[in-house]
Amino acid sequence: MRAYSDPNDAPWYGSRYRISEIVLQPGIESVGKYAFTYLPYVESIIIPDGVTCLSDRMVYECANLSYVRIPKTVETMADVFLYTPKLKTAGGIGSGCNIEFGWDDRIPEGAFEECDFLTEVIIPDNITSVGGCAFYGCSNLEHVSIPKNTLVLNILFLMNVICW
Repeated sequence: MRAYSDPNDAPWYGSRYRISEIVLQPGIESVGKYAFTYLPYVESIIIPDGVTCLSDRMVYECANLSYVRIPKTVETMADVFLYTPKLKTAGGIGSGCNIEFGWDDRIPEGAFEECDFLTEVIIPDNITSVGGCAFYGCSNLEHVSIPKNTLVLNILFLMNVICW
């Protein structure tokens, strides 16, 4: 899906008050900037297997968004969920968290960067490493459950610092 330089350019912008769920169809490899912006009634976004990249500001100011499913195929993402106050928890698929992810062994670098309403992360047992700045800018993060078998934690993965 293409990126938009202005949220108003998305073809569904005129219908934004009637959209409550977004289910992307298979065959999409990436989702661009401002793809889902100012959608006040969207409650869920389902991203299919095969998507490898979620661009910055993909989701922006979606006040009622309370569920996102990220497949294991996503390798690159940062600054994806901005001003989404109902996305408070993250964990593996089936965890019941607001953001459910399917990564097999590694949480990518910058995965939840600037997800400013995130308060809790439950890292599943299958995750053995967490990329740098995975939770950079998550200023409300209160609890991170880290399994014993997680061997590699980039020293900056939890810190609210400038990552380079």
